[in-house]
Amino acid sequence: VPKALLHIMEHLDKDTAYIFIKFASVSINYYDGEKVIYSPVIGNIYDTYFEEKGFKYDDLVELKATGLIEYDLVGGYYQTSTENSITVNYFDESYTFDVGIDRFNVGQIIYTKAGNALCKAIIAEKIEGFFKEKCISILKESI
Repeated sequence: VPKALLHIMEHLDKDTAYIFIKFASVSINYYDGEKVIYSPVIGNIYDTYFEEKGFKYDDLVELKATGLIEYDLVGGYYQTSTENSITVNYFDESYTFDVGIDRFNVGQIIYTKAGNALCKAIIAEKIEGFFKEKCISILKESI
């Protein structure tokens, strides 16, 4: 457990915990060649799809201030792997990229080391339809 997470947990209030759980509900995981990484997949926080699910810019500010995420609303983030073939998992669903693909888009938000550890430890609710309707298209952007 990262020391930063222990410090964060001391000060994490109930509202911020619920915000984090909401982000965990749109998070995939994959093996990067060394360890399992968790990542929320939000292409654009202002996208109607995410707004209708209750995601707000203020949530990003709160989670960043807490030390659980980083965000970049302009450039976004990619995740990489040294594996020959990358498989991303969303609860009981998965998607495998073509052989040779070594990175994929995850959108505007990534977890910090503490956020990744917390995401591994909590139970979030699956959003039915998210993976096939939204997530895969975000993952495949600009690869």
